[in-house]
Amino acid sequence: MDDVTITLINFDQTLILSKSDFSIAEQHEDGIELLYQGEIRCQPYVYFKPLLNIDDRSQYDYEMLLFECYEDFAELLEQHVESHSDHFVIRSRFALRQEDTETLSGMVFSYPEESGVYQYRIQNSIVPVDESRISSNPLNIDVEGSLTAERVAVPLVGSYLCPTD
Repeated sequence: MDDVTITLINFDQTLILSKSDFSIAEQHEDGIELLYQGEIRCQPYVYFKPLLNIDDRSQYDYEMLLFECYEDFAELLEQHVESHSDHFVIRSRFALRQEDTETLSGMVFSYPEESGVYQYRIQNSIVPVDESRISSNPLNIDVEGSLTAERVAVPLVGSYLCPTD
């Protein structure tokens, strides 16, 4: 069991958030919770935006695929916050398990099905704390920052799917 490996996609995100729009509500080992404009509790996340114009599937079809295959969820592995005079820098790493049939090309994620290929552009997002899903971006807040994705093979034991502590 110790030598079994799994494939993950790691998403490394760096967000630069203005203190005029965001403040820190809570910071704990599960991540940071922000207040957007003093009202909305939210957090950094990743959004799988459907590339809808390439086929005749609906937004709902794309959302359901993510729910059925990934429970509509990317795992937060780590998060670090730096406070500067007028902004925060938040560095996060999210992970999503990957199967052999899926592909990642830059920030485009493709999932083949019998009916065709579902494609998504992966983007940074800020989501309400109680609505953290990779298939939606309900606040639609434009954020400054970067996002990269990398496929990695990691040992199953010790990963977020099989923690040792």
